[in-house]
Amino acid sequence: MRSEKEEKYIELVKDMRECRICQGIKAPAYCEDGEYLVNDSHGIVSGQEPDIDRIYANRWNMWQGSLDAEIMVIGLDFGRVTEESLDQPEGHRWWEEGISGWKSPTDKNLNRIFSEAFGGEFDLTKPCDKLFFTNVACCYRQKKTSGASNGAWYAFCARRYLGRLIQIIEPRLIVCLGLQVFESMGYCENGRILCTDDRKPEREMSLRELINAKDPYHFELELGSKRIEIALAYHPGANMNRNRKDEKDVRTDWKRIFELYMQLKN
Repeated sequence: MRSEKEEKYIELVKDMRECRICQGIKAPAYCEDGEYLVNDSHGIVSGQEPDIDRIYANRWNMWQGSLDAEIMVIGLDFGRVTEESLDQPEGHRWWEEGISGWKSPTDKNLNRIFSEAFGGEFDLTKPCDKLFFTNVACCYRQKKTSGASNGAWYAFCARRYLGRLIQIIEPRLIVCLGLQVFESMGYCENGRILCTDDRKPEREMSLRELINAKDPYHFELELGSKRIEIALAYHPGANMNRNRKDEKDVRTDWKRIFELYMQLKN
């Protein structure tokens, strides 16, 4: 017997699988300098009842994807995936290889960050019932692994899907990996970002300025009747050391996130 949360998640994943909004409106968001996003099956097999243990909003939450998670870590979009790999019925098990060999710099860095900053609270080498990793974009880059993108990609996905996903999970804390992810939160349907003290950040403030403030800015996502804490962090990918050159700064950033999580728990 599926729970109401599982039923809502299955319905969401089905909607993601059928989404073709970027194609339908022929938006620059869909095709820019030859780059475009491609969709996949999201673990759903045609003609079969969806298996809650095998479907996914995007492939990152096949690594950490508890529907009862207390922390949601949200990136921007998924790196290059070939159309051939999307056709593979077992393609969504990519993360099992990644754990053994840490082929992804992002996954490798996240594993180290959580181990160092969270003091052994989480073991990312196996699924954890307190974590859900996902991206704002539901689809995957067809050519590039990273780089410039059109913000409309994320506005569409946040409004149509990300807000629903957050409402299903109901985490205590959302960790936004980068300023564009943070800004996308404001596009969630019936959602808005609140600064919880009297200071109002300037529109032009960079991620560095928001994180490095002596008294760090404190944000919440108001989504319907719920308010969820938001933490900001640099994306822990291959360019992490370019953004945060001192490893002590990285540990300080994530230690602060862990302390916020513990306050929310207690």
